[in-house]
Amino acid sequence: MIDTEINQMDIPVYIEEENVHTKDTHANYAHWHNGVEIIVVQKGTFGCCVDGNGFELQKGDICFINQKQLHYLCDFDDKDSKHKVLIIGNNMLTQNPVIYENCIRPIIEDQEFAHIQFVGDGSNAAKLSEKIDAIESCMQKKELGYELEVVALVHQVFALLYRAYHGEDVEKQEVDSNLYIQQKMNAFIHENYMNVITLDDIASSGGVSRSQCIKLFKQYTNQPPIGYLNLYRLERSRELLRNTNDSIASIASQCSFSEQSYYNRLFLREYGITPLEYRKGIIHS
Repeated sequence: MIDTEINQMDIPVYIEEENVHTKDTHANYAHWHNGVEIIVVQKGTFGCCVDGNGFELQKGDICFINQKQLHYLCDFDDKDSKHKVLIIGNNMLTQNPVIYENCIRPIIEDQEFAHIQFVGDGSNAAKLSEKIDAIESCMQKKELGYELEVVALVHQVFALLYRAYHGEDVEKQEVDSNLYIQQKMNAFIHENYMNVITLDDIASSGGVSRSQCIKLFKQYTNQPPIGYLNLYRLERSRELLRNTNDSIASIASQCSFSEQSYYNRLFLREYGITPLEYRKGIIHS
């Protein structure tokens, strides 16, 4: 799920069951959202990295990730591992200015509050899981007035997060200046992926040397800079495959792959199917 997609939805709430092992998910490459994300581990064990800090998530655990925090998931070669992801666009939480100023803005704009993990056997994890399941049910059934139920449930979820934020167990972390550099380089890629980009261009966007650029990308994204660039291009190409009728050759060109054959090889290597097979799967699903 790319932010441009969720921001275009009538109800800016995305909820889906995902499997990191299949890579048919946004979660397996370093990214951030202009909104908050909640991950519910349903089966298996995951490694989660937020702003370069890694930790483990087990079955039943729930992880809240604040807006604009660079993060990704990786599984431990467990093909049956599953998680549910809930992404809430910020405009779902900004309608009442008093509530927003008192209860929401202090949390989502606190850059030292990157994430919080709710352990699976705790009461807060159970409560959050119940609310998230209710949101999913509303979104699937779409009964008359379901939009109002979703809005209410989203705010109930945030009420639990608000209480946790003010609890004693929240660990805040000092923001590393290197994180801002990494975010600048990621943003440069996001804004210019359709153009020819070199390692020097990426390093220059962050004001660092080539070697420092490579080091930071490894720390924060677990990818080399050009590898991350190609992965982001592939993700944007999947968005185009899902949402347009553009030819595969055109999509490859739009995402700055010099040749369609090269694009096809990278896509097949990353996702295990060709772009054409991916599009056919979307059409017939």
